[in-house]
Amino acid sequence: MGEMCNRENQCDAGLICEEVVPGEMHVCRPPSAGRKQYNEDCTTSSECDVTRGLCCIMQRRHRQKARKVTTPIA
Repeated sequence: MGEMCNRENQCDAGLICEEVVPGEMHVCRPPSAGRKQYNEDCTTSSECDVTRGLCCIMQRRHRQKARKVTTPIA
């Protein structure tokens, strides 16, 4: 496992700050293949391709069930 972190800028070049224990622990790791892409269902932002600026956000639309999807970070 990598070094503990809170933000991307705390990691060395080419590494991302990834959540390994939800809400508690983050570590610097290389981006892993198979990350969720834009508008795919997710449960946490650590599943999303943060190298492309994506995070997991609850999306509510008129007359549709709310769901969590990967969305660009605002």
